[in-house]
Amino acid sequence: MTRRSQPGGGVAAFLSGIWLQLFWLRLASKAVPLLCLASWLWPPRERYTRWIAAGLALSLLGGLLLEAHESKSGIPRLAFTLELARTS
Repeated sequence: MTRRSQPGGGVAAFLSGIWLQLFWLRLASKAVPLLCLASWLWPPRERYTRWIAAGLALSLLGGLLLEAHESKSGIPRLAFTLELARTS
């Protein structure tokens, strides 16, 4: 019998980071699910696995850029462009 992961821990960490205004906690908890999915896909076994991994990487980069938008004004536009590239 395999053990399932508990998604509530990541959600609780992210919401705690918002509530406590801890930038590092929000950033770390946002990256963990995508890194887990990318590690699950590695090494590429099928034809489209590389494309899925590239989409996950772009999504991670876009999410991290959106999280760090407070310091720079052009970052949200760049993150939105990365999300568009991922979905097309």
